[in-house]
Formats: sequence, structure tokens, C-alpha cells
Amino acid sequence: MLLKRSWPSWFVPAVVFYSFVTDSLVYQRKKQRINEDILKLPPVFGRPKAPAGTWGSCIRIIDPVQATTVGVVQLDNNEAAFSIAVVPFSAKGGEPHLVVGTGQDTLLSPRSCTSGFLRTYSFTNEGTGLELLHKTETDDVPLAVMAFQGRLVAGVGKALRIYDMGKKKLLRKVENKVCCLSTF
Repeated sequence: MLLKRSWPSWFVPAVVFYSFVTDSLVYQRKKQRINEDILKLPPVFGRPKAPAGTWGSCIRIIDPVQATTVGVVQLDNNEAAFSIAVVPFSAKGGEPHLVVGTGQDTLLSPRSCTSGFLRTYSFTNEGTGLELLHKTETDDVPLAVMAFQGRLVAGVGKALRIYDMGKKKLLRKVENKVCCLSTF
């Protein structure tokens, strides 16, 4: 018994077109000489890849109305930015500061870094520029930062810490060691 199947109207022409193009390309390849320069392609295509543990990060200030870049702050010494927050420190009268959590010489697998930093910036030129106030060293990468009651809460490694603004660096006020593992 023969089963009759109904196909959409576009199915048959698409198959015929594909076979026609394929046959045409095969015919052209036989007819033309192969360009040897195309066969000698470099082993890597696209942008060059950096070795493991090499980072390039920046903090970009964008004007959302004009959709333009207003300022850029490059991170040096092989630092990578992992977290960012605007924190109104009560020690500075509620003035907002930008806190960026970075890691230096960070490897993702196995997870390691030379040191982590909490970079604290103040806004200048009506929010179009940044001025580095201080750079506080941590023992691991700060993967999460946020404002909390006029202070900074940072997730650093397996610890949850509260920092307050100091004159030369952020001051660690409280630390709670968390038992669960980080999902970095």
C-alpha cells in the first residue's frame, strides 16, 4: 500500500534550488584552478587571544541621553573588574561614591588571584569624571558589592564584609565567614 503525503508548497523548490546550487559549485570548482593562498591560512582567525590570567578592563562613563562615552578609566597591573556599586557613605555626608571590586592576576579555573581590591572613586565634573580616592586590598576577589545603611557590603571569597569610608582606605567593620562555596 502506498501512502501519499502532502508537502508544503515551498518544500520541493527549496530542495531543487539547493541541489542546483551544489551542482553548480562543484562544476565551477572543477573548471577553475584552486587558489593556493586560500589554503595557506593562518592557524588563528579573529582577534588574537591572550594567555590565561591576562586581563584588560576599564570603567566607562556613558551619557545615557546622547549614548556617548564621557570618560574612560583604564585598570592597570592586570586587574579585572568583577563588581560595581554606587555607595552613599554616611561618613561623607551621604555623598555617592563608586566602588569597583577588582582582582589582580585572576585565573578562573582553578580559581585564584594574587590579590583583590576595592577601588573607591568620587564623582567629578557633575558625574562625568572619576577621581580615585583609594584602593583597599583584599585577600580574594570581591565578587559582589552593594550599599547598605550608609556603608559598603562586599562578598570577598567566602566572607561577607561591611566596610566604612576611611581617610586612606576602606575600613573593615564586620566580617562573617559563610559556609557555602562561591560559584565563581
